[in-house]
Amino acid sequence: MSENSRFSFHSLAPEETATAGERLAQALRPTAFAEGALAISLIGALGAGKTHFVKGLAAGLGLDPVTVTSPTFAIVNEYERATGPQLVHLDFYRLESEMALEEVGFLDLMALPAVLAIEWGNRFPRSLPRDHVQVEIQRGTVAPGGVDSPTGSAGGRNNEQQIEETSPRIFNVTATGERSLEVASVWREALGAVASTFTKP
Repeated sequence: MSENSRFSFHSLAPEETATAGERLAQALRPTAFAEGALAISLIGALGAGKTHFVKGLAAGLGLDPVTVTSPTFAIVNEYERATGPQLVHLDFYRLESEMALEEVGFLDLMALPAVLAIEWGNRFPRSLPRDHVQVEIQRGTVAPGGVDSPTGSAGGRNNEQQIEETSPRIFNVTATGERSLEVASVWREALGAVASTFTKP
């Protein structure tokens, strides 16, 4: 993986987390859906801000973020738009096997021109498209001049310790292919223009 395929930024509040998601949605170009859905794998412990991030994605796509809720029990929530790619919000947390992905129609969803925001996407990494955007959210600590290094794991399914809502977050973004790299590059530039709270190494 090249150095250009990764970047990091931080958020000091849920509103900033949502803004980051909104900037990602605004950075999307038609080429992002040339080969089907664009998958965004969201990795982080309980309370990390994954759903706040998706609310921002919805806002950036012109949808009402208030209508966005965690699909923990529904597994899949779809939000259609009049034009352009729809938003599909998934949660793999309660799924026990890759076979369950077929039962919820995940393979069919990947063929759509859609944004697939997948919470706990690390549960079934082999089922994700080879080319996707990975967003890993970790807890950080406030240090002079910004946010310091993470103080805890992003969390697999076995790490269920909830992150406090007031804790700063560090977002580690990885593009795993050419299409996601194009998306991540535009997003990175968009984040740099938002506010000084967003930092890039």
